[in-house]
Amino acid sequence: MKNLFLSLVLVMISLVANSQLPSHLNLQEIQKEFMILYYKRCDSLGHKIVEDKSLVCLTECQVNYLSKLEDISHEQEVGSKFYSLVDRYAFFYPQMSKTSGVNLEMSEVISLAGVGKTLNKQTNKGLAKRLFNNFLKSDSHREIMDDKKLIKVNFQVGLNKCNSIYIVGVLSNQTLK
Repeated sequence: MKNLFLSLVLVMISLVANSQLPSHLNLQEIQKEFMILYYKRCDSLGHKIVEDKSLVCLTECQVNYLSKLEDISHEQEVGSKFYSLVDRYAFFYPQMSKTSGVNLEMSEVISLAGVGKTLNKQTNKGLAKRLFNNFLKSDSHREIMDDKKLIKVNFQVGLNKCNSIYIVGVLSNQTLK
């Protein structure tokens, strides 16, 4: 019985340890390095962007949801009040969504750096570059990120239960109120 209990404790400890970010990596630093790359690209395209804190609740909502999954998706559970970006927007900005939705343009982009067990060999800069390059390889994501009408941006980085780093970005043509 003692051995069974000890085995269960060790399994639980290893599960918790396996879902943690290695100490040399920092999600905020990865996000910062990602933004440096994105600003450079936007500058080269003549695209003026501004990090906008009004979009944080939309990105964090999806980042938190994805942290529990093995893969990434733009949608949450069917029937959830947070199912799509439009649903999240309506939840967090109910007044605005009722009055000014006609003028609002907004998109969401998500990228995964499927690193899993190789996370220990990665750097913050390397992961940021990998996430950024994944966006560039996707025609639809690149088109959204390069859209000069979408000038307000917020990106948040997360770690899912498979120890893969991902980034969620919400881009808008206006600050949300």
